[in-house]
Amino acid sequence: MIASERIKTRVLTWLCAVLLVLALAVLTGCNNGAQEPASGDDNPDPITTGTETVGDSGTADSGQEDEFCCHDDFEDFDMVVATVNGIDITAGEVVDYFGWTVDMLVWEYVAMFPDDTEFNFDRNFRDDLTFGRVVLEYSARMAAHLRLYYGFAAANDLGWDMQGPMHPADNVIFTILEDPDLFAPFEQYMQEDDFHIFLEKAEELLERALAGEDFDELVATYSDDGMPPEGYTFVAGDMVPEFEAATLELEIGEISGLVITDFGIHIIKRIEPDPENIFMGSRAAPDTPVEDLLGAKHILVMASQSSDEDRMVAAVLAGFENKLETADIVFLDTLDEIPLG
Repeated sequence: MIASERIKTRVLTWLCAVLLVLALAVLTGCNNGAQEPASGDDNPDPITTGTETVGDSGTADSGQEDEFCCHDDFEDFDMVVATVNGIDITAGEVVDYFGWTVDMLVWEYVAMFPDDTEFNFDRNFRDDLTFGRVVLEYSARMAAHLRLYYGFAAANDLGWDMQGPMHPADNVIFTILEDPDLFAPFEQYMQEDDFHIFLEKAEELLERALAGEDFDELVATYSDDGMPPEGYTFVAGDMVPEFEAATLELEIGEISGLVITDFGIHIIKRIEPDPENIFMGSRAAPDTPVEDLLGAKHILVMASQSSDEDRMVAAVLAGFENKLETADIVFLDTLDEIPLG
């Protein structure tokens, strides 16, 4: 696996939820000032929404004010527009998530209405609801999700305005992890570490490779890496240390044992380096001597070992997701009074 393209490819579901919590951190407190939009790639046929342009990434182009963030012409931020378990959700809380929700739904909208160059909030979008209504309800659910964290903190005297660099919801999560009594209700959501399943798969592939099965066919059929057919030609420092060290220990044509890195589980076969096919992004100079080059092919089984803390975080996040799914969320008629741009 190429070090310059190194990405931790964790398959744990809790990561997506952590990103959601972090997104909430960015969006909270929006009606006190303009949200800085994220930069996106240019789109030759963008959808524009007032001063906001949605590019390839579905996010507002850098440098343009996010009109949805603060609704400059709207003043009734304290208006109650929904409730969660009987707790009021205000228009201001919904507005905080409006732009983010639009960005989240942009590709579904484009797929349904490819000829539109601007969002039409009156279009029928989903379940006989208009696009505008779906955006409002999604935004209200985001606000409700955060309210559940707030409620848990209040019920357990944790304090919501905890100091520190983390968002208060993150503070709640890590406070739960540190207190066995607080974590006890979430223990039911703990998942077993399934790394052993991927390890068994890799062990079976290693046995087949060592038994003489065609290595290239095993790569093409089972590897989770889009490696070129000729393999990788590289120099020291291009690969993650474990991959490079294992390659150096092999003779040409020899196959390694299982090599575990952040990418997963590798079975490496050392090959003759090809100076004409040094991979793009290598730090090798054009005139690098062939004796300084390494060549390798590998079978990659993508897998990630999850620590106990990983799985505990996942359990807490799953518990709050369940709280959201089972919460009594009521949308009031006043929700429709929030302007749609």
